[in-house]
Amino acid sequence: MAKWKYFNEAEFIWNGEWNDSELEYKGKVFNSHLIEDTLWDRFNEYAEENVEANEENFTEYCKANQDDIRELFENIENDEW
Repeated sequence: MAKWKYFNEAEFIWNGEWNDSELEYKGKVFNSHLIEDTLWDRFNEYAEENVEANEENFTEYCKANQDDIRELFENIENDEW
């Protein structure tokens, strides 16, 4: 497994073309689309007033918001999101 490019505390699990990829964080496995879609929604809200919504700025947004990503994983794990 490789570190997930947006959050190095999570491992990226590729399950092939026909299955969703997953992210492993602290021994728990999450659907990557759930995490990424939530992050993109948050980023788009931020981008409306601050930057152009593109992959480069999304990557920078993720690097700057590592605590928020960690909290997202933990909230989903605890079904608190």
